[in-house]
Amino acid sequence: MTTERTVLTVQQWIKTSFLGWLAGIFLLVLTSGVFDAVGVEGFQFYLGMSMGASVGYLQWRLLKRMNGISSEWLTASAVGMGVPFLLFDLLKNYAGMAAGPESLKYSVALGGFAAAFWQALVLKRAGFSASRWVLVGWSGWVLGTATVLAIDYTKYISSNNLVLFVLNLVLMVAGGAVFGTVTATPLIKILSSAEAKPNE
Repeated sequence: MTTERTVLTVQQWIKTSFLGWLAGIFLLVLTSGVFDAVGVEGFQFYLGMSMGASVGYLQWRLLKRMNGISSEWLTASAVGMGVPFLLFDLLKNYAGMAAGPESLKYSVALGGFAAAFWQALVLKRAGFSASRWVLVGWSGWVLGTATVLAIDYTKYISSNNLVLFVLNLVLMVAGGAVFGTVTATPLIKILSSAEAKPNE
């Protein structure tokens, strides 16, 4: 007898991604404070790892409960996002590479691809037709981060400090909602794909 599979909803995925992003901001502040306290400066790898771990953890909890996805989803998110940041850190600190603001964009682009590619493999091993997740997951990370980076342009909208504070705060926390919105429908289609295995 086939066990009925619980259906993930768009609202659940957006909420989960938003909360993971929000938790990632707090984790980032915490880890940044720890590194500053021990005198470690000039590194950004904890940025990618903190956001990847927080978003990946809450997403995995939801996917595990509803679709039986393994904890490798979390590992893919944390490591996939963290390693490219670490690579640029090493190049900057030990190979003399000039690291401007562009390095953040490159790190996110590479990390988003690595995380999404790895997660697509996790989904495939769970029995889902998941090749589209590589582009979808990558787009979620890139567009979510682009929302945060839009803070650089709010100064052209207003010169009022209170207005700027509110705009910047909204953009900072909205990245997770953007991630969830971009990826929700494609993921739901993947989870209902013909190759999906019924829960045991």
